[in-house]
Amino acid sequence: MHAAHLCLLVQQCSASKMTPNGWLTSRERARYSDEELRAMLADPESDRVERKASFKGEAADRVREAVCAFANDLAGHGQPGVVFIGAQDDGTPAKGFVVSDELLRQLADIKTDGNIVPPPSLLWRSVASPGLTTP
Repeated sequence: MHAAHLCLLVQQCSASKMTPNGWLTSRERARYSDEELRAMLADPESDRVERKASFKGEAADRVREAVCAFANDLAGHGQPGVVFIGAQDDGTPAKGFVVSDELLRQLADIKTDGNIVPPPSLLWRSVASPGLTTP
């Protein structure tokens, strides 16, 4: 059995950490290992971690708010914040969650719709639930 969450890493927009097309550099992408992300998924929510079972209804608004907060690094961590989509509050997989092209488009819109200025740097990764593997 396979179960995975979509992991959205968010950090301040910094030209030194970005490629010319606005994505995180490979060095910045490697900031969190899969093991670190799984540990974050299992830990209670914090000012660096948010979990949402889906990206529908109010959850989409809460994800945007988390992205804005993480991009501003209000807590001063100097590290990316992480939004897990497809995860219950306890870190377990949300039933019926599917990573679709539409979901990925909606998440890409967070960066480009002009509601968060300057646009945050975003990176999407699939992360297996603890004890499980990704397909």
